[in-house]
Amino acid sequence: MGLIEKLEEIKTKLENYNPGGSSGGDDWEITYPAYLFYYGLRSGETKTELLKKMKNCKPIYYNTFGYYTTEEDIEVDINYMIENHYTKNDYYGDKYKYAILQNMFSSSNLTNITLNLKDKDTILMLGNTFTSSKKLISVNSNADIIKTNYIPYIFKDCSLLEHINFTIDVNGCLSAANAFQNCAKLKEVILTGRLIPTYIPYSTSPYKDLSNMYNTSTNYCTIANMFNGCSSLEKIIGLDITNIGNITTAFSNCTSLKTLDFSGTENVQVNIDLKTTGLDATGLMNMLNTLPDISNSTSRTLTIGSTKLALLTDEQIAEFNMKGYSLA
Repeated sequence: MGLIEKLEEIKTKLENYNPGGSSGGDDWEITYPAYLFYYGLRSGETKTELLKKMKNCKPIYYNTFGYYTTEEDIEVDINYMIENHYTKNDYYGDKYKYAILQNMFSSSNLTNITLNLKDKDTILMLGNTFTSSKKLISVNSNADIIKTNYIPYIFKDCSLLEHINFTIDVNGCLSAANAFQNCAKLKEVILTGRLIPTYIPYSTSPYKDLSNMYNTSTNYCTIANMFNGCSSLEKIIGLDITNIGNITTAFSNCTSLKTLDFSGTENVQVNIDLKTTGLDATGLMNMLNTLPDISNSTSRTLTIGSTKLALLTDEQIAEFNMKGYSLA
């Protein structure tokens, strides 16, 4: 079957799509970037134009560029897949535009990727989107801020990645686990927004309003291993950890890290291990200035190790203690 025929097949499946089942519906393979084609066709774009945008990709669903073997730069135009997606989301309101890019470039050999959003307010689902793209150097966009509600493993094992040329808005994310793990050449990550404890059932189609958007049994989010192994990372800006209940090894082996900014954080639910970061006395005190005063709630331990602890004066240690943080 040729690419044009496959496109028509997917279009027909989408028109008759019946969500449900443990793996996302009648055909899990069609529930991802195939929407880019489908909604493009509905908006009047020709098959030729769409195929040109997506280049010679195969397969054209789920891992749209997954295992794409050609080393090159590529631009992808992202149309939102559906409007008025969720009905319960305090961060984005009742109506917003949504697109699923899960696994889209996973394990490809692409070197530079540009995401062109037709509507810059589109919310992107980005779990595993670039995972294990071993030759990826930079990711760009026509938007200064990319909004996302899901980023676990987004750049995991992108060992040559140096530049993410946009701010990542994590408002509404449940998980950022392993998001940048082992990005050994990445030097800076800029975030905005706050992860929130939400639950999105995998078996629920993007066609349906999610009345169970909130999972009342979960009151925290995870950033476990988020930056683990980012040995060249110097700056993390805007990491709000208010709702974070799992921060295990999030900063392990960030040996070059000099700036860790927790701006926006209102409470701290976990102890934080910073002993294998590159934070010096100045970096630690600057970090403290971005953390909230929790002296009237449960004290938290910041593990920095004996070497870093020796860099701080008694007065500086007292500042940590006064805000509710003990050092170990």
